[in-house]
This record gives sequence, C-alpha cells and structure tokens, in this order.
Amino acid sequence: MKESLKCKLEYIENKSIELEKIESFNNAEEIRKNLDDIFDERKKEYLKFFDSERKRIESENNKNKKELEEFKNKIEEKRNYFKKPILVLSILCIAASIYVLFKTNSVSNLINEHEKKLSYKGAVEKANNKDKEIRYGKIGEWVEEGNFKIKVNSLKKESGTMGKEKDIINITVENISDEDMKIDPTMFNVVGENGSKTKQALTFDDKITQIVNRGRKATFDYEVYPEEEGVNLELEFGRVVIKLN
Repeated sequence: MKESLKCKLEYIENKSIELEKIESFNNAEEIRKNLDDIFDERKKEYLKFFDSERKRIESENNKNKKELEEFKNKIEEKRNYFKKPILVLSILCIAASIYVLFKTNSVSNLINEHEKKLSYKGAVEKANNKDKEIRYGKIGEWVEEGNFKIKVNSLKKESGTMGKEKDIINITVENISDEDMKIDPTMFNVVGENGSKTKQALTFDDKITQIVNRGRKATFDYEVYPEEEGVNLELEFGRVVIKLN
C-alpha cells in the first residue's frame, strides 16, 4: 500500500515538472515572438530613416554638382577675360627680372671691386706699419692701430670638439678712418705668451669678415684652440698686442 502511494506521488511530481517545463517553453516562445515583432518594427523604422537620408544626400550632391559646374563656368569666363592682360603682365615681369638680374650683377661687381681696393689698402698699411713700435693693451682697454681702434671685451673658455678647451675672445673694432675698411680673420692672431700657437676654431658662418663703414663699430667672437693648456694668451692685431689674462 505504501509502495503504491509512493509511486503515485513520484508520478505526480514528475508530471508537475514536465508541465512546468512545457509552460516555460510556451512563455519563451511567446517572448521570442514579441521580440521578433519589436525587431521587425524597428527594422522598418531604420530602413525608412536610411532611405530618407539617402534621398536627402543625393539631393544635396546634385545641388552641389550644379553649383560647382556654374562656378567652373564663371572661372572660365574670367580666365578668358584676363588671359591677354596676364600675358602682357608676364612679359613685363620677365623683362623686369632680367633688368634686376643685370643690376644685381653690376652691384655685385662694384662691391667686389670695392673689397679688392680695401684689401689692397689694408695690405699696404700693414707693410708700412711693419717697423712701428709694438703697443700693449689689456682686456676692456681701447688701443689704436692704423685705421682702427680695437678692444677685447671678454675672454671665456668652453669645451670644444674632441674634448679640447676652446677660448672665445669677444672683440670690438672701430673704423676711425675717413673710408670704409674691410676686416677678416687673417688680421688677428692669438699666441701664447711663451710663443705657443693657437688654431682658429671652425664655425658655421664667418661673422668676422665684413666691411666696417667709417665711424662704425663691429663686435664679434674670435674662437681658438690653444696648442698648450694653462698658458696666458695674447691677441695680436697689427702692431698691437693685447694680453688676455
């Protein structure tokens, strides 16, 4: 009796579980259908929106193409209108360029001739001053030499290439003559007080070579590598010697 009742209870329990599963499946199927309906509605809305946007973009593109074509036609009309004046203007520009080039070459030739004369005058003056007495100066002091006055403003040391120490001498030169005078690095020489030599440092641009107009000053750096370290240096300029210690 008990066994029979137990079997019935198990049967009823199993059937209940099956019914619950069937009910859950039916609910899931209903949810799926609802989701499909929602998706279809959204799909229709998106397709409608995209079709509307496509038509709008096509309309704008056609409008832009039409405006661009009109603009090109206007440009072509203006180009044809200005074609002849531009040709005349081009010929005038070419003629002006040739004239400027000719004048530039003429000015360059005059400058070169002027520099040659100045260099020749400097060489003559150097030869004439060969037997004059040597004059000494120091940093911060003006010393007169021929057509110039020279002053060493400062001396500083820096680390140069290959670990060598470099001396940078800041110099001011004043043209006290009645004519423009040319200066260049060969007019300066730096030596040790014991006679040791120095080598001028290579720089990217030559700021020393220039024409100093009469009554004008030029300031620049003269950089050298001493042959011996720890030796007091002297700057030679013509018959002037300026001690750099």
